[in-house]
Amino acid sequence: MRILGFALAAFLICPALAFAEPADRALAIEYLKIAKFEEVLSSTIKQYDSQLFKDAKPEDRAKFREILESTMSWDATKDQLADLVLGLYTKEELEAYIKFSKSPIGSSFNNKSSEFATRYASLAGANLQSALQKCVKQSK
Repeated sequence: MRILGFALAAFLICPALAFAEPADRALAIEYLKIAKFEEVLSSTIKQYDSQLFKDAKPEDRAKFREILESTMSWDATKDQLADLVLGLYTKEELEAYIKFSKSPIGSSFNNKSSEFATRYASLAGANLQSALQKCVKQSK
């Protein structure tokens, strides 16, 4: 009886979770596009390339860039990203975000996402370089 009462209480307390409609892949991809994930990924790859491989020989740098593109680009990750979106957000949440993104404030916010990603990638790349240099020093 106690278990039944708990289940009923949980059901009544969390109706949004109980009735949340799952999103579909097309909606997830639309969210990713509106949120400018393709630009974010492109910017991240560019920053990693310029920071991590700037001193590499051109032919080596091209190979490294190809590896980054084949593992981190939009084409390489969009299905994985869509799966993440589908595992986290409901249809209602995605529709609300998309509606917000099409508003003037939402559009402005999303336009700044690429710049934020560029700055973050630069910061992350610098931190990674620092960590690698520390690893090299400790291994000597």
